[in-house]
Amino acid sequence: MYNVYASPVLQNLVIKQNSAAYGAGIFNDNSSPVLTNAKITGNTATYSGGIYNFNNSSLTLINVEITGNTSTAGVDYIISNYSSGTCTLINVTLANNNATFAFYNSGTFAIKNSIIYGGTDGITFGGSPYTAQNSLIQGSSSTANGNIDASYIALNKLFTDPSAGDYTLRAGAGAINAGSNTLFPDLDGNTTDMAGN
Repeated sequence: MYNVYASPVLQNLVIKQNSAAYGAGIFNDNSSPVLTNAKITGNTATYSGGIYNFNNSSLTLINVEITGNTSTAGVDYIISNYSSGTCTLINVTLANNNATFAFYNSGTFAIKNSIIYGGTDGITFGGSPYTAQNSLIQGSSSTANGNIDASYIALNKLFTDPSAGDYTLRAGAGAINAGSNTLFPDLDGNTTDMAGN
């Protein structure tokens, strides 16, 4: 999805098997898209296989799975947030992608009720700090702001069957019921997760 001065609001979609130099899943330039109930999977870019967000773009992801994407540059990220960009991840699973790090941030990066698991060398490198609430972030032992100690949690102990693309939480996973309803916008009795629950 290539957005330049565009701010689509999209629900119930899959973005998959695209290729690009930058941001094969989503590329934002001066754009503010909102995606709800989406999968971004199987995309390949030289830089930022999943998402490239820059030039004052403001991206919001709600109930989104970002898995199986690839960045082919020597040291790179699945999500890059540059040039005063803003990324807000709510109820997002980012896991099992192929890049050195999960994300890079030089703007504002907020993680809420989410699971961030893996680049080959960790979550992020350099750039500006991110904020996290009620989230599980690989390698982080912090339990501040409702976050989950992820020090000893392996991928195959967290998800039902990640090798087969099943990223539902397995029974007993530490992230079950660890989110906060107050962080989820417009939550009501009709709201469902990506599995329809």
